[in-house]
Amino acid sequence: MSGMERFTQRARRVLSLAHQEAERMRHSSIGTEHLLLGLIQEEGGVAGRVLRDLGLDLERVKEVVERMSDAGQYRGGKIDLAPGTQQVLEFAIEEARRMGLVNEVIPEDELSGHVETLARNLIANSPQALAATKRLMAAQNRPWLDAAIGSVLEASSLARETADFREGLAAFLEKRKPEFEGR
Repeated sequence: MSGMERFTQRARRVLSLAHQEAERMRHSSIGTEHLLLGLIQEEGGVAGRVLRDLGLDLERVKEVVERMSDAGQYRGGKIDLAPGTQQVLEFAIEEARRMGLVNEVIPEDELSGHVETLARNLIANSPQALAATKRLMAAQNRPWLDAAIGSVLEASSLARETADFREGLAAFLEKRKPEFEGR
């Protein structure tokens, strides 16, 4: 799989797990189903934790994937990404760039301006989610990352119930700028 340098160590681990699943199932390419299994298996990632918190059980998902897919005929050799998986990854890369999640090195003399731009972009997003994040950060006095991630997941769950979330999702799907009302 070329282009792996674009991904974080954790993402590379997920792709490696997906590759192992494709091999185990004797498939000649890595499909999105293998990617899902890799995400669930990667224990340190937020995505895997969210999937598990939503009730996805690795063994049950494996059973469903195996039942839904044909028996593989893979006999060794290179296993590439299926076109659909490649599209998913390209979309994720583009989304990360668009959202400003891509890691980049900023020269020290440009850091303040860069942080200010990022802050403006955050403010443009859902005011309810931003307010919940601020409350969490102010109340967070625990040094344990797992507790902090749990709190963020809880806040995200609550934010998903807001009108602003529904508007943001609709705007994303319609490829337009959201019109948040602060509720």
